[in-house]
Amino acid sequence: MRQPFTSVSNFIARDVLRLTRSSTLERYTNLSIVFLISAIFHVIVDILQSIPVERSGSMPFYLAFIIGIMLEDGVQSLWKRVQTPDNGQSKEKQLSGSVPLWRRAAGMVWVMLWLGVTSTWYFTPMIQSTNDDMRVIPFSVVKYIGFQPLIGITVGSGVGIAVVFEVEL
Repeated sequence: MRQPFTSVSNFIARDVLRLTRSSTLERYTNLSIVFLISAIFHVIVDILQSIPVERSGSMPFYLAFIIGIMLEDGVQSLWKRVQTPDNGQSKEKQLSGSVPLWRRAAGMVWVMLWLGVTSTWYFTPMIQSTNDDMRVIPFSVVKYIGFQPLIGITVGSGVGIAVVFEVEL
């Protein structure tokens, strides 16, 4: 879904609004359009799952990502200004050839915190729905194998994917 949304967003920001490519205004306009399209798409999915528009959490959830990314960019910009050239950071990156582990961990914690706060807007209407016909998946694996084995399968699959595709944290 990313490519079609990004294509529409690029067309509007660059061709219709004639914003300069790689400018801050173009970046955030593109970002806003992509997440707005995604939010609208998910509101439609909610409607198809019998969640009324006024109860759908898709719009605030997806639009909050714009704010989250802007906050992250602001913190990163501030961090770069505070850093001095002789603090060893550039040597640290040159030696390892990648972003230091503590920075990747900080990024992961930030993303998990942001999702932890905002995902309630998205999932609460689904959880509170009284419609028995509303199911994201038409069957429950938990019903057949139990919750603990499913957790093991999920974690094992995640580790397997990380090893096979050499995922870096």
